[in-house]
Amino acid sequence: TEFPEVQLQHVLVDAMANQLLKQGEQPALRAMARDIIDAQTREIAQMREWRKAWYGSARSTTNPMADHDMHAAR
Repeated sequence: TEFPEVQLQHVLVDAMANQLLKQGEQPALRAMARDIIDAQTREIAQMREWRKAWYGSARSTTNPMADHDMHAAR
């Protein structure tokens, strides 16, 4: 009833992009990381909207990583 694999993928991709923003030195790669984070943010918001529409809640209660905010580095 949830998207645990997809959510985990988004969390992991987001974490990698944030790490690149923190430590990356090449402007093109840093720009790509920002683009990835922006896209992931939109996709996660869409999935939460779907979950809210389908199950009445935008937040997962069974997957603690699903709602983890990885955007602190921005």
